Amino acid sequence: MTGALTLALLQGNTWGWASPVILSLLVGSVALFGTFCLVERRSVAPMIDVSILTEPTYAGSVMVGFIIQAALIGPMAFLSLYAQNIYQLTPAQTGLCFLPFSASALIVAATCGGAVRRHGARASLLGIVLGGVVGSCLLMLLRGSSTWLVLIPGLILAGAATGATGTIVNQLAVSSADEDTAGMASGFSASARQLGIVIGVAVMGVSYERVIRRVMTMSLEIGVLGRAADRERLISLVASGKGLRALDSWPTAMTAGMRSHLAPLVRSATDAGLSVSLGVGAAVMLAVAIYLALTVPGQRQKREVSHLFAS
Repeated sequence: MTGALTLALLQGNTWGWASPVILSLLVGSVALFGTFCLVERRSVAPMIDVSILTEPTYAGSVMVGFIIQAALIGPMAFLSLYAQNIYQLTPAQTGLCFLPFSASALIVAATCGGAVRRHGARASLLGIVLGGVVGSCLLMLLRGSSTWLVLIPGLILAGAATGATGTIVNQLAVSSADEDTAGMASGFSASARQLGIVIGVAVMGVSYERVIRRVMTMSLEIGVLGRAADRERLISLVASGKGLRALDSWPTAMTAGMRSHLAPLVRSATDAGLSVSLGVGAAVMLAVAIYLALTVPGQRQKREVSHLFAS
């Protein structure tokens, strides 16, 4: 089910979105998901009691776990490529660049355990999602930048939102179920977060590649490569995340003048691809925030579950 959807998202640009294979994968994933829900609803001892998704707080927490992982963890693979192939840092230097994200996630995860007790479920979930939105917007400052330092504010906020998700979403998943179904509810919530990473990488990859291809195909600068095959080769390399290293590894010697002509194009196309991908994630998180504000209980839910979070 999820494998078919992920494969369709990953290969849609290459095989064509209207191709029989991609359409079959998309339709098949929807059909399998519908069949799974139907079988589970009719089962005497279901693996997943889908009726729990009608509980607003639980459904909201699962949605937050999924979208935070998709919109904030998904782009990290492309940010890593950006640091190495645009800023041209080594892998070790790139790892150090992401320390603010990891440190923030660890600190917030360890200290936000009382957030639901103090502020309620709705406020806690909204804080996570809105923090993710601001973090994604701050990460867009990379456009045209010359140093990774511009990423630090966005990485800190994104890490905080990710860390809070692990703690608060787990708490709400357990508190929304009775003793007999708490394990199932927690397991489904954890699975949704893992699925969010997979879908996030796939969707971000689609928008990243499409934007880069569009920007480079429509540019005049690409014409410096006379052969159509050379132009397509460079576009494919940049769309795969190679960045400026695509010019360094060009199979034939590239003159300094040609490189200086193409480097700004490669940089601007990569900036556009990553910025649009981050923007898509921020827009979806904002939509989830509106849903949470309209559906998840506030103070009532806080009183119901406060005894579970006394520490």
